[in-house]
Amino acid sequence: MFNQMKWIFLVVFHMVVVIGNAVAFFVVPFLAPWYIALPICSFIFLISFSKHITCPLTDWENNVRMKLGKKKIGGFVGHYLIKPIRKMF
Repeated sequence: MFNQMKWIFLVVFHMVVVIGNAVAFFVVPFLAPWYIALPICSFIFLISFSKHITCPLTDWENNVRMKLGKKKIGGFVGHYLIKPIRKMF
């Protein structure tokens, strides 16, 4: 029961972080000077789309999923956003 609640909290928290990063990518250039916005947006882009950098939240979720007897996921966005949209169409 505790692991199930931890997993749900983790998925919701991870979704908030992903949405926050997406919003920040588009908002920061209008709120900060270019020499601050450019490295921030570059970092967000690198973290979001790099195959070589693993997200600690995804690793943590995979550990919790394994304890619950669920399969590991490859990536958060692909599993919770892209895959359901593909199934709808």
